[in-house]
Amino acid sequence: ARNSVMIISGLENFIYLLLAVILLLRLLQSPRRFFSLLFTQPFLLFLLSYSLIFSVLVGLSTSNFGALVRFKIPFLASFVAFLVLMQYFLKKENRNYLNALLMKSKRQD
Repeated sequence: ARNSVMIISGLENFIYLLLAVILLLRLLQSPRRFFSLLFTQPFLLFLLSYSLIFSVLVGLSTSNFGALVRFKIPFLASFVAFLVLMQYFLKKENRNYLNALLMKSKRQD
């Protein structure tokens, strides 16, 4: 890296990639839960579709890489919001599932 700004930008992009990989691994563990959550929460579906459509259209219509760096800001805001909210809902769903199992086992005792 030539300067500190490039290093910080690289770390920022690495964190985004890490969040996406963690969510992808959760998707591979239980794709049915992932898609059911995606389609029961319309805001999550909106964030994902907006991110994908925006990034494809901007990527196809812009040939200047400097402009692409600036145009990625609206994409990143919605994409990171999607990743964080999806992680939250998946953890909340896991907690509810574990609580239901615990209650079921207590009733059997």
